[in-house]
Amino acid sequence: MQELRNLTKMLSNIKTRILSELRKFDKNASCEFSEHCDFTSTLAFKLAKKQNKNPANIAEEIVHKISYDLKDAVKVKAVNGYLNFYLTDKFYSEILPEIPDFKFEKQEKII
Repeated sequence: MQELRNLTKMLSNIKTRILSELRKFDKNASCEFSEHCDFTSTLAFKLAKKQNKNPANIAEEIVHKISYDLKDAVKVKAVNGYLNFYLTDKFYSEILPEIPDFKFEKQEKII
């Protein structure tokens, strides 16, 4: 049960970091869990209305500005105006050992 709390805390920390970056562009920015990626944001659509610009272009600009700060934990991609965040392999390699069923143990060699 403690492992689940740790995992929840780690995901919450990642979401907080994403929001911190997004809120540099709009103080009311949000991101949610998604079935298409790990987290997603529609911030570019909101900014496009205010700036009378194409949301896809705005999303690309945002990706270039925030990717470096999040690169250890998430990859950021602009997809048709959406900002999609994918947890990195490095992040998964750090959290999987925390989950009891995913403990990597040396297997017995059978001849």
